[in-house]
Amino acid sequence: MSLANPVLQHFSINAFDEVYLSAVNRNQFEHQSAASIFTEQYQPLLKKDMLFVILGTDSGLLANYILEQGLAEGSRYIFVEHPQILDVLSIDIDASVADKLLIITPEQLAEQLAQIEYDVYLAKKQFQLMQSQACSTAYFSDYQDLKTHCQQVIEHAFFWHAQNHKQKSFIEKQFLNMADNGFPAARLRQRFVGKTAIVIGGGPSLDESLDWIAEHQHQLVVMVVSRAAKQVQAAGIHIDFVLTVDPQPISFLISKPIFDLPATSILVHADHGVESLVGQWPYSHFYTGSQLPWQPQDNVPTVATTVTNSAIRLAVEMGCQQILLTGVDLCHSAMGVSHASGSVHGTIGPKLDFIGEWVTTYEGKLAETTLQLFEAMQSLAEQAANLNGAQLINLAASAAKIDGIRYVPKEDIVLPGIDDKQSRLAEIITEHPNLLAKDALLALKQQLTQAQQDFAAISKHAKRAIAIGDQFTPTSQQQLNEIEKLINDKYSLFMAFIKFYGYSHFSQFLTTSQQDSWQESDIVARQGIYYHAIKTTCDELLHLCQQSYDKVLTRLAEHNPKVDLVWLSQQWIQQQQPRRYVLWLASQPSRQQQLTPAEQQAIAMLEAATKAQFAQQVQRDHQGKLIVRSLNQTPQKIHHLYTSGNAEGLYLVYRALDWYQDKDERAFTLQARCLAYYHEINQDYAQAFEVLRQLAPQYREEIEIKQLVMMALKSHQILAAEEYLSQLLSLSHLYLPLLAHIQKLAGKHQQALNTYLDYLDKYPEDVITYIKLGQMLAELGQVQGALDVFLHAANLDPDNPLIQKCLAQLQQAQSQLSNG
Repeated sequence: MSLANPVLQHFSINAFDEVYLSAVNRNQFEHQSAASIFTEQYQPLLKKDMLFVILGTDSGLLANYILEQGLAEGSRYIFVEHPQILDVLSIDIDASVADKLLIITPEQLAEQLAQIEYDVYLAKKQFQLMQSQACSTAYFSDYQDLKTHCQQVIEHAFFWHAQNHKQKSFIEKQFLNMADNGFPAARLRQRFVGKTAIVIGGGPSLDESLDWIAEHQHQLVVMVVSRAAKQVQAAGIHIDFVLTVDPQPISFLISKPIFDLPATSILVHADHGVESLVGQWPYSHFYTGSQLPWQPQDNVPTVATTVTNSAIRLAVEMGCQQILLTGVDLCHSAMGVSHASGSVHGTIGPKLDFIGEWVTTYEGKLAETTLQLFEAMQSLAEQAANLNGAQLINLAASAAKIDGIRYVPKEDIVLPGIDDKQSRLAEIITEHPNLLAKDALLALKQQLTQAQQDFAAISKHAKRAIAIGDQFTPTSQQQLNEIEKLINDKYSLFMAFIKFYGYSHFSQFLTTSQQDSWQESDIVARQGIYYHAIKTTCDELLHLCQQSYDKVLTRLAEHNPKVDLVWLSQQWIQQQQPRRYVLWLASQPSRQQQLTPAEQQAIAMLEAATKAQFAQQVQRDHQGKLIVRSLNQTPQKIHHLYTSGNAEGLYLVYRALDWYQDKDERAFTLQARCLAYYHEINQDYAQAFEVLRQLAPQYREEIEIKQLVMMALKSHQILAAEEYLSQLLSLSHLYLPLLAHIQKLAGKHQQALNTYLDYLDKYPEDVITYIKLGQMLAELGQVQGALDVFLHAANLDPDNPLIQKCLAQLQQAQSQLSNG
């Protein structure tokens, strides 16, 4: 009998004639019928054109409910159920819907989602993950692992689909940065041939290297990701190049300390970097990627998936032969911390609210990482294999081990000198001032004007195609074909770009219906969706062109010493770049002495806006306190580590939970759970019992009490096992057979008999418990009593071989007693 999931085969019937597994649903449907609960809580399951993945079937009731309600048009349903539960359920699925509603095991989910018929749902984000009532409460404890497994499978399935949607935000930032992407990073090629660069990330190991870097900085090209700039500068290290690629607004908030860097630091940003960083940087800067979103450029590319990838590529392009990494851990520290101390994310505690991937560090230990960082590890390994002779070395033994990147202790690194490093940097800065030249801005203005004309023309053709489709005639298809050929031939470059940028619109062109069922009206409708996607995308691009065009006009105005500063200040605030007044004043020293009262007021307004923008904080609540990470998913995480036998991972979580002791009272329970599981895996059952025994009763949940019972039994503390098991009976009568078994072990035979009878009075069809009762009576020499029990069990399950065997033995024993 499993203590975790007792008496799985036992069914109950509620007052509404609904049959369910007692161990799975307990009393969830005692006061309200399952059907009424489902009607209240699962209305989304009736939506059209959706893919639903539902964890658990609620003893089959939820699956039957969907079948009875009727499957929504275009929707598919994948129920994922534990195999032990499937073994005792019987759910009839009509052949007509068998391809639309599936009931599978967790191990089958990844293969199922890889099927081509599900691509459209993932691409269109028409997907919903739901939990059954039983899975949500997880009285059947193996549901914890089922949830963990399925969430990981779904996260992987969505990861690459999500990349297509991210491209849109990247392109939007490219448009906004067009007037600020000053010089291509290609101009940095071969500037430090044969030298050593150090790429400094924001990972926990950064703390270990700061002193060494400070000592040897004159021998290194120091390249720092923007989020780590504050810590590096505070250590007395000159940052030669600071790098950023993230287009999200959060990037500005965590990277704004770069504005405290000196004029001798150079910014290198992706063409899609967040505009509040790119457009307000006051010193020399370079961009990776392309200035025009629709036109590839011979430049240093922005390499996926992290800023570290781009930094390494830049170091190689600059000619560096040895590239050192620090703070590039790509995994969490032993304390579960994701970033170095002093950083924003390094101060909000260990990250224990996710189920991650476990990797091996250079020192041979296990460490946890996110899916995104795990993918970054793969991309770094691929990058390391194509470095044209450059060597990649990680200085941190605690970093994730990556093929092609060696670990070398800092003291063993050999550094060639860079005697003229400062002069090289000064030369770069002198050759590349901050503001884009006027002639370059005029060229951009012309290119944007041409792009606007082309996008407007394509939109006009698409609008005409939509009108033709709305009034469809026998000649309409020919007209549509001519429009399609025209726009693809005349605007081939822009059409490819439109489809790339407008992926989310064009994905609506995909359909969940089968092609062989299409009518002519379906084909016409899909053509309409296609041209609507072209028009909608063109209209969005025209808006972006106008925003970019307006910014070019602003930058041209900045070159005019007589510009209306009041108007200019309004543009800067609208473009979320109020700090540009600092750049402008530095470029127009004569104007500073001639400001009118209105212009002085405008400067004061810009100063206030700049202070407000820079005063914004990351992840703070309404009281201004940093938001503490959640422990909501930590129980699931701990259970996953336990069932996978990951003792090292459990101990790491146990230590990380120290941080939460005065912030979340759940930490007491979870920490004890971790340590008890850790000792159990290491077969120190007495110590596991002691850990839980010392946990205050108010912090013990059902899991801890069950664990106390199990560890007491494994460490031969029978009376303690009985004491704690009795506490479980208030939660479920299904623990009675185990209590009887423990009472039997303790020699309390009459109590054990009474407990068995009490249970069988409540569940009179439980054959397994009848067998255990009969075996106990037989062991006590009560042959007739045992024979009566097994005869009753045989009536319930006449084909059970164990019952028949026991009956034969008892009948033989009775015969011998009679003859004796």
